[in-house]
Amino acid sequence: IIEVGSWRGESALIFAKHFKRVICIDSWDIALPFERYQCTIDDIFDVFVEATRNVPNIEFKRMKSVDAAELFSDLDIVYVDAQHIYPQVISDLKAWTPRVKPGGYMAGHDYSMPGVTRAVVEMYGAPDATFQDDSWVKRIPE
Repeated sequence: IIEVGSWRGESALIFAKHFKRVICIDSWDIALPFERYQCTIDDIFDVFVEATRNVPNIEFKRMKSVDAAELFSDLDIVYVDAQHIYPQVISDLKAWTPRVKPGGYMAGHDYSMPGVTRAVVEMYGAPDATFQDDSWVKRIPE
């Protein structure tokens, strides 16, 4: 599984229990309002590294999602949980969908956020399913 947007690594740790290999893609380069987070993006990255350090099936690439997509093909599943505003979500979906093999899956989180909903519906018509945790999934036609 490719996880686009890994933040502190919480989802990656869950995925690592269910997938043979987890590749986390995140630039960890956004500006965080210190008043809200009380830390920097580098602090968040350090938390990710520490949380995943001893998990052998998790690896990461600290780079922009659309650039990282160029490195992959024939994927089974991509899970998008990066930025949640429309321009970034649609850009991620357009970059990663061609990298998923027919019969594979595009999925993501925060479907109820307007930018995510708009991008998913525009790209696929609608997800095949949504879930209680606000995740969504779409099977890529064969």
